[in-house]
This record gives sequence, C-alpha cells and structure tokens, in this order.
Amino acid sequence: MEATITHRFYGAVDGDVYPRWHEVGDKVYGELAHAAVDSGCAETKKKRQPPQPEHRKASSASRPVPASRKKTATKRKARKPRL
Repeated sequence: MEATITHRFYGAVDGDVYPRWHEVGDKVYGELAHAAVDSGCAETKKKRQPPQPEHRKASSASRPVPASRKKTATKRKARKPRL
C-alpha cells in the first residue's frame, strides 16, 4: 500500500527500529501507510475509474413487464350487496 502524508506523523518505516517524524507530502509504504491512513494522517491514491456511459431511460412501452406485475384476466366473484 502507498499513502501520502497529510498531517505530520510519527512512526518507523518497515524494517527500521527508530521512529521519525514524517512531514506533509512524504510517501509511506506498507504497514506504516496502513497505520497512517487508519489514524487519519495520510490518504491513499484513489484509482481512476473509467466514466460510466449514461443510459437513456426507455419508455414504458419498450420495456418488458416483469411476470409478477403482469395483469391477467381473471373473473371476480360477484359481491353480495350490503343491506
């Protein structure tokens, strides 16, 4: 993992014994990067995602109706009039 420091951070680089202050703009890697991001002192690079194509909304006539919503012709029982 790679992260860029956004606030001063005190920590030891992987494999070092003694910690040091990392200044704003420094790049850190590995476990130190995870610790810095978790504490809010660093940010990771966000991967660029390709733009999503905009889909046109189809009219209701061109879209198929789900089977659960289809209206079927059924005979209803005649109700008795209330008195």
